[in-house]
Amino acid sequence: MPKSASRKSAQSPAVLALVRAIITNDRSEVAKLIGASPLLARERLAVGATRGGAPDFYFEEINHYLFAGDTPEGRTPALCG
Repeated sequence: MPKSASRKSAQSPAVLALVRAIITNDRSEVAKLIGASPLLARERLAVGATRGGAPDFYFEEINHYLFAGDTPEGRTPALCG
């Protein structure tokens, strides 16, 4: 699970749910989320790691930060470890 569970996004909270599902290799949840909204994988994060808020977007499981503008689709290699 991500270091901070209270990540905020100006768009759909489903984007971060998708990111979490990918990180935890929850294939059924990934399929469910993308099945409900196929464009979700391409939705850009409105917020992400910054100098002042990097810890909020650091995922220990994959030793990686997510940044504003990242998409689940574009970050899948990093998200999968």
